[in-house]
Amino acid sequence: MIAILVPTASEPIPSEVMKGIEAQKFPGLKTIISCEKPQELDKNPGPNRLKNIARNRNILRQKALKDPSLKDATHFLLLDSDVVLPPDAVYHLWKMGEPIVGGWYPQRNKNGYW
Repeated sequence: MIAILVPTASEPIPSEVMKGIEAQKFPGLKTIISCEKPQELDKNPGPNRLKNIARNRNILRQKALKDPSLKDATHFLLLDSDVVLPPDAVYHLWKMGEPIVGGWYPQRNKNGYW
């Protein structure tokens, strides 16, 4: 089983991102989204937004490790909330057979997603 973990700063996950996750053709995927209340976001929006995303990554990691429905998870994919996955992304990452893999996105599309 692979768990897709999506942290956000405070906004809901865009529908294009969710469609990319739902389009994955890989058995046994489970998605967990963390959109915890922002802390001091309005005082300094840029740095505090990134701080909130980092905090939500840690919250997701803790939730995933404690979630009984993920006890059989063999892999975790931390996915930023502005990344639209191609339909075969999870399969290609898994196929690499490495303990840690990553990807980079050379440019944003016309809607602002990677």
